[in-house]
Amino acid sequence: MTDYEYASKLYCEIFGLNHDNGDLYMRGMFEALGSLKDREQKALTLYYRDGLSFSRTAELLGVSYNMGKEIVATAMRKLRHISRQRIVSVNLLVEHRDKQILNAEIIIEDLRDEIKELYKMIPDVSSKQDKLAPHLTSINELGLSSYINNLLTRHGFASVEALLKLNSLDFLVGKLGFGISTRNEVIVSMREKGYSEWADRMDAEWNVDCGLPWNTYKSRMFVKYRNQEKPVMESDNNLLAFKMLI
Repeated sequence: MTDYEYASKLYCEIFGLNHDNGDLYMRGMFEALGSLKDREQKALTLYYRDGLSFSRTAELLGVSYNMGKEIVATAMRKLRHISRQRIVSVNLLVEHRDKQILNAEIIIEDLRDEIKELYKMIPDVSSKQDKLAPHLTSINELGLSSYINNLLTRHGFASVEALLKLNSLDFLVGKLGFGISTRNEVIVSMREKGYSEWADRMDAEWNVDCGLPWNTYKSRMFVKYRNQEKPVMESDNNLLAFKMLI
């Protein structure tokens, strides 16, 4: 008897049918058999697969006739349990999985509703997220070329927040040696990531200085920033203004 014939015979015994009608899931059947005790598996093999009588089955198991019959009956009773029926029948397996998916979708929907309610309880959560986003956004996420990315990171511009603090890109031109295309790539990337206000300000600042030839402008920035380790940030300007007031 082949594996399929054996599994089909057990399927018919489990569901009280004459044929499995293509509903047998063989992998599930042998998984169910594997969950039985070794003696129960052997009893089923001897009786259903090898076609031996209860007397011969009991003899080979080393037990009495009644005990041998009880072992076979117990094994079949276990296979008929709904938890095992689900894995030997394709239809029951699909039905069970569909219920699991439906339950999961209901749970997910409930969680979404709960999250929405939590957001309502924290009215300023979006503004906090907006403030936090630049700090959490790595410079790597701007999609800049490797050269520009490494150059910025090496000089302390590891996050978008560091760029947003710049009053102008003069420091990048003078200290880091940015050219026109490099400068424009940073502005375009920042604009694409949603920092349009900053990009517009950098463009406007550039338009003010654009009367100078590029090489002249770059030379002036080099002289201005060659001994400066870090650029003047917005926060630094605020501190200077405060000191002037007091």
